[in-house]
Amino acid sequence: MLGGKSGSVRLFDAAKEVTAWASSPRTIRTAVLVTSALLLIVQAAAIAIRWRWYQYDFRAYYIGPKLAAIGEDPYSIDALVRMSASLGLESNNNPFVYPPHMLAVFAPFSVLPYPVAYGLWLFLQIAALSTVFLVATKRFDIDRVWLAAFLAMGLNGTVAGCLRSGQLTLMFTALTLLAASSLSRGHAGRATILLTIAALPKIWTAPMIGLVLCRPTFHRLMLVTLGCGVILSVLAVDYFWVPDYSDRFVARAHRISQIGAQPIGFIDGSLHNLTRTVGHALNLNNHLVLACWVISVSIIVFATLSSCIRILRRDLHQITHVVFLASLGLILINPRVLFYQWCFVVPAIAFLAPKIKSRILQVLLVGISLTPTLYINRYLFDIDLPQRVESIVAIPWGFSNLIAVFAFWLVARRIG
Repeated sequence: MLGGKSGSVRLFDAAKEVTAWASSPRTIRTAVLVTSALLLIVQAAAIAIRWRWYQYDFRAYYIGPKLAAIGEDPYSIDALVRMSASLGLESNNNPFVYPPHMLAVFAPFSVLPYPVAYGLWLFLQIAALSTVFLVATKRFDIDRVWLAAFLAMGLNGTVAGCLRSGQLTLMFTALTLLAASSLSRGHAGRATILLTIAALPKIWTAPMIGLVLCRPTFHRLMLVTLGCGVILSVLAVDYFWVPDYSDRFVARAHRISQIGAQPIGFIDGSLHNLTRTVGHALNLNNHLVLACWVISVSIIVFATLSSCIRILRRDLHQITHVVFLASLGLILINPRVLFYQWCFVVPAIAFLAPKIKSRILQVLLVGISLTPTLYINRYLFDIDLPQRVESIVAIPWGFSNLIAVFAFWLVARRIG
């Protein structure tokens, strides 16, 4: 028809407009943000509905003080299983593995009906997740789309795993970020308090207190000494107050760390377990494998400290970079890293990923970080997480979190 467009032309123009809108950066960012939020909401809803199954680690926090109150051993898995069954919970039990003072911390939950305590704990978990998101995006200027994607899917869904287990990792990640925010504003005392609180249930995070010395002064040295003194004092009170409980905690912690023991499959994604797995697959001497791990840890510690010092000498205001570099180094040297512990470094990789200048390297690392390799192993290759792995070929899949975090640690050192 003269003077106008045919129907097919108008349809083609409309399709072009829709395609341009759908492929625009703003639309893609919105889609990633909404999808990530929906994934986390679905996880939280499933956990809320299946309260007899999920938050299985919180179950130990709830039952442990109850057992102690009636004179039973809170560290006994048999006693925990019996009480769990009496509460009508499904068989998904883990032992209580915290220092004795945490029995007092968790005691207020144990006086509530289990469904109420369960719901309150889930609320606290979601509040911690929200705090991580808000502090990271508002205080540290981390891109919210990158952070949302990593929180929803990153490192084999570590955040979802933390929510499902009811673990403490999200909470002390939030405390660490709040402490870093305080340090960036010069509030060293507040940062020391937050980092000390974070370390009381999870002793392995105690080295983060050293971040207070990012500006070395006598006052800050006294704060670090005080924070470490508080932790040691609490542990000493544990020992003298309930020596039997302290002995059981130390014995269980030793068994969990598995220093020098045989590999335990992909359930433990640590560098320690990787060296054991490679050593087992290659039939290497156990002492040689342990020596390799100790040397690797020593190198990581030295390189992390030297990089932090170098960064701060150049610019004292780069507290954020130093905090994230330290968190990556700390998780790398931890002798045992379960699926939920990787939450601790999610803000770090969301901070670093957009800063990678090489597009190829960026796509590669982000792809590794967002690919659920453990689930592919489990459901496609039928490899159980605790199963010992005989093949070197399967190792990159099972230890993809470690590989990604190590790569981001290298990036943090390089761009620092």
